[in-house]
Amino acid sequence: VSKILGRCDGYALLSVPRLAAYLNSRKDIWFLDWRRTKIIRLQFACQELSGFAELRRRLRLLHGTASAVAIVSAKGGYSADALAAFRTAAADACGAVGRRCIDAAESRLQSFGEQDLVSASALEPTIVGTGRREQGTDIATLEDLPERSEEFVALEALLRESAGLLDLSGFGATHPATTGLGGCRPPALLVQALLAASPSVEVVTQIVEVLQRPDVEVEGLLEIFKKLSSWCMSSIPSEADFACKCLLGVPKFPKVVVATMRRVTSDRAAAEASLRFLASAARQSSTFAIELAAAGATATVCELLGKHALHKDVQRQGLQALGRLILFGGGLEEAIEAQGVERTLQALETYRQSANIQSCGLEVLRVLAEHYSSQLDRFGSAAQAAKRYFPREPSVHRAADRLLRFVVASSVAAVGALMDRSLADEATQRSGLTTLGTLAEHGGLAWRGASVTAMSRILRAMARYRFSPELVSVGLWALARLVERLDAPREGLEEATRKAREDNPSSSLVRKHAEVLEALLLRPS
Repeated sequence: VSKILGRCDGYALLSVPRLAAYLNSRKDIWFLDWRRTKIIRLQFACQELSGFAELRRRLRLLHGTASAVAIVSAKGGYSADALAAFRTAAADACGAVGRRCIDAAESRLQSFGEQDLVSASALEPTIVGTGRREQGTDIATLEDLPERSEEFVALEALLRESAGLLDLSGFGATHPATTGLGGCRPPALLVQALLAASPSVEVVTQIVEVLQRPDVEVEGLLEIFKKLSSWCMSSIPSEADFACKCLLGVPKFPKVVVATMRRVTSDRAAAEASLRFLASAARQSSTFAIELAAAGATATVCELLGKHALHKDVQRQGLQALGRLILFGGGLEEAIEAQGVERTLQALETYRQSANIQSCGLEVLRVLAEHYSSQLDRFGSAAQAAKRYFPREPSVHRAADRLLRFVVASSVAAVGALMDRSLADEATQRSGLTTLGTLAEHGGLAWRGASVTAMSRILRAMARYRFSPELVSVGLWALARLVERLDAPREGLEEATRKAREDNPSSSLVRKHAEVLEALLLRPS
């Protein structure tokens, strides 16, 4: 342990995954086996456990094996210990037991419960090299790797069936190891904030101070955003509510968070973590969403979406944050000014194969559609494209249908109002009929409650300009589209078709569209 602490970068000690990534990156670190006769080189896979229940489950599967690192509060909550957790407690069915790595002055064994746990990570070492050091020299003779035991092979599937082990390749690459902690030591205040077991106004005040310090590296800021997200995304609603109240208890916090996000715009991992926090906090508290939007969070989110257009996770978290800031925080005008519409449409176009991004992006467009009527055609096309790419994905269809209902209702109302104002203008009437027929492509769910309005405008225009074969043929085409693609009312359509034929006997176009409509009317509704 002392060898590792003496060699590694200070920021590698901020979390267990960072430390595992550091150990994986070093090819010159060898470990002694328990007999102290062989040297072995290890690679570590790491999984952050979601809570105490998951930690206990892993300890039951690997009873007696130190397979997890638990960070627990100590000395009344004023400090923290790192324990090698290896079994559940014998006397307390709700506890666990771990060994201290260092500090021989106290008992090496320590029992802890759910209230003591700050965080936990599962570690799975894999032997990638073995050897035997020649006595009295630094020369090592390499040996063949041992075979994996049948017991572990059978257990491996159980260990991996939950969230899976993290791929640590490239993790924390911004700050490679130096010759000690002196050149890159994280501030003590940062370490204290990361080890806090639960939120409080005092802890949030510490976090604000950390975020304002120029000597905190991006890795430290990333860990802070992860900590904030874990509080706001707690599976226990009361804990998430309390976390947001603590965040709101420090007035400077929203502005400091947004300023920090602007500092890390170039770092993909930090950008994703900050957007995840923003999305979770805005969903949990509308008051907090308003404060964040007022601090300029909406424009910052749009900036991150533009800068990380090719990073899928950033896009997903960014779209969630953007939609919630607009819906709950009133960031609509800022989103439009910061090209939020273009950023959203770009994400939908780039990630057509991602159901999460499609549903998130369509929800954002639904919020924007109420105040962005000039783009309704593009919004409708995006929704239709998403439904085509995911014909059996319920979340995508729900988001698309919500957007299409608004697009159709708004468009039909606008077209109907224009046609009402321009009854004497045949060109306007014909253009309106074309638009209504085109909107039929959005399907029956989107037309719920709007079909009667559309049919009445079409029949009125056809009756007013009954001797105009151009307008009548367009009207018949639009009626056929509505009958074919949605459950439109059919009353009066047979009569309208008959009159159209009688009033325009020499028009082949009218006759063609009349035949199509008549064939559709013969089908059962």
